[in-house]
Amino acid sequence: MFTTTKGLVAATFVAALAVSSPALAQEPTVSEDGVHSLEVGYSDINLESADGQRRMKDRIRAAAKSVCGYNTHRVSVSESLGLRACVNGASDNAMTRLASATADKVTVAVRFENDTRRR
Repeated sequence: MFTTTKGLVAATFVAALAVSSPALAQEPTVSEDGVHSLEVGYSDINLESADGQRRMKDRIRAAAKSVCGYNTHRVSVSESLGLRACVNGASDNAMTRLASATADKVTVAVRFENDTRRR
């Protein structure tokens, strides 16, 4: 878990597009430059419907929780606030990218400074 909120507050949020089939039940990947990412497919969702939009938002939020390291264990208030900021930032960036997406998948990603949790 995060020992300080400084590293999390300094996190750079990134959302990028990727092209392939839907897959959410996977672990986030970590690149050499520290970007934690998870692809979220939506070829099976009708984004024109309110239900489809809700389902996509739920998928992106779940992926954001995963890349941010969110879990159900108890954490301090400052850690909780940092995790919430991470999830909200990653979700918002992915939703923004989704609005202009031409592929059937969006990648939810976040970069942590000085993070060695998943390397």
